[in-house]
Amino acid sequence: MSDRHGDRLGLYTLLLAAAAVCFAALSTPLPFAAWLGALLGLMLAGTALTTLTDALAADEAASRSAVAYMTTYTVVLDTGAALGPLAAAASLAAYGAAGLALTGTAALTLLAAAWLAFGRIKRQPVTPGTSTVDTPAP
Repeated sequence: MSDRHGDRLGLYTLLLAAAAVCFAALSTPLPFAAWLGALLGLMLAGTALTTLTDALAADEAASRSAVAYMTTYTVVLDTGAALGPLAAAASLAAYGAAGLALTGTAALTLLAAAWLAFGRIKRQPVTPGTSTVDTPAP
């Protein structure tokens, strides 16, 4: 979908916001069908975010040392996958199920805001002997 429309960063921000809304809905007393819809929406947004994150990483790696960039990306992604359940369990123990959902909502909302503020900044490729310059993407 992002290949056809070309605005991956906008789609990424929209999916983060949609996931935040679904996460927030999970912490409210909803009828089962609505709760199930919010859960499925969160799962769909999560799957789309994973795919889109991979596409954005591949785009960025094309302008850099691809092996080093993708290795770093994979290590960071796997570290998050390993530590995420631990953080969720700690949040669940400290704040309960509603607190866990609100913590997830807050994290996704902050990520969406960060993408809105900084997602359009494109780093120029690094050449030996020069520094990088941040410029807004077209």
